[in-house]
Amino acid sequence: MALLVDKARHQIRAVAQWLNLTLETPGETQARILYQPLETALIRIAVDLRIFNALSGERNGSKSLDELAAVTKADPALLARILRSLAAFGAVRQTSANEFKATGICETFTQLPLSDGSKFCFDVAGMAWQYLPEFLRKTGHKEPFDGRNCAFNMAFRTDEPIFDFLIKNPKFLEVFNSYMTSRRQGRQSWLEFFPLERELVTGFSNKGNAVMFVDVGGGYGQEIQEVKKRYPDLPGRMILQDLPDTIKQITAAPNTETMAYDFFTPQLIRGARAYYLRNVLHDWPDTQCREILQRTASAMKKDYSKLLINEWCLRDRGSSVYATFLDINMMADLQNLVGIITW
Repeated sequence: MALLVDKARHQIRAVAQWLNLTLETPGETQARILYQPLETALIRIAVDLRIFNALSGERNGSKSLDELAAVTKADPALLARILRSLAAFGAVRQTSANEFKATGICETFTQLPLSDGSKFCFDVAGMAWQYLPEFLRKTGHKEPFDGRNCAFNMAFRTDEPIFDFLIKNPKFLEVFNSYMTSRRQGRQSWLEFFPLERELVTGFSNKGNAVMFVDVGGGYGQEIQEVKKRYPDLPGRMILQDLPDTIKQITAAPNTETMAYDFFTPQLIRGARAYYLRNVLHDWPDTQCREILQRTASAMKKDYSKLLINEWCLRDRGSSVYATFLDINMMADLQNLVGIITW
């Protein structure tokens, strides 16, 4: 039932978007597209000032400009300009000349992973997006595949791949990892259609320190926690693997083992029931994907271990805005592409 409701919601949104674009004049189209980066900048400013947090919970009431200035410590005249602009595209609601209240957008960015997403997308990924046109001009508009030579490198004037850069800049790595925990919000969980009990529990050899599930490159462990929430009695060990700088940022991973691990090195856990890679392979070109998979395969037990890949794939037509933009983001930051399938 939930899937049918969500499908209907997407269809209604598509019709509403088509109607909006149909009614739009050329001048309105120009203003919407060319000034859209300012929306991102204003959200970023609002996150810095914690405007959304100050308004959160006030959807049935308003706060005055003076109240918000006291909380944010911002100059009232400046704050008024920012709030008016936020209200213009629905991030907040202006109820009178100097009073404002929360909206759904406002409540969205009170969630830490999503506010951290605004920081990462504006401060890091967005810089690469700005340089993408220039980079493609300089490379003759050829399909790029070098993760050390992409728009990201041009933007930050570095020859390091983005993940090496993040490790050397902990504040960026922290907001990146936090943002990654939000990427599955509002999307169907793989556990809703994958028969985990049939595929993994049945036939599981629960002897000694047997490992049920290894989340390779699993960030803060949100996938393992979702598995444990749905299957609290799942037998065997659950192991979360990621780079040392990510693992040391984890403050809570109940009943989960954490392990510092680089998936370009031999897999340390051998003979596990399942090795799970979510949103890992689209970060790397084919050569390195093969290496990651070979490292994993070498640790698997024949006729027992299973490899689970949860990954984005683009339809050859009719893909969503989010999916296609993710593909272009991969180009800008990593010189990689999301897989394309005929649908």
